[in-house]
Amino acid sequence: PSLRALLEQARTRNAFLRSSFDALNTAVNTMIREVRNCRINTATPDLRNNVQFNRMLNAFPGQGRILQRPTGTSMITERR
Repeated sequence: PSLRALLEQARTRNAFLRSSFDALNTAVNTMIREVRNCRINTATPDLRNNVQFNRMLNAFPGQGRILQRPTGTSMITERR
């Protein structure tokens, strides 16, 4: 394939991957916000004071951390 075709393929895959990543990042942040504000989480001491639950929730990206963006190389590498 020509260099132009390879660059176009990389651009297309990069755009798709970026939009997929942004959608995933938004979904994860929404899920965390909803879990934190869920009535059962705030109305009962079961989850609010559950150390393991809070530790697992805090381990999710979105708590001041961001999801790891894929590198440019992984965006254009052909899967075999």
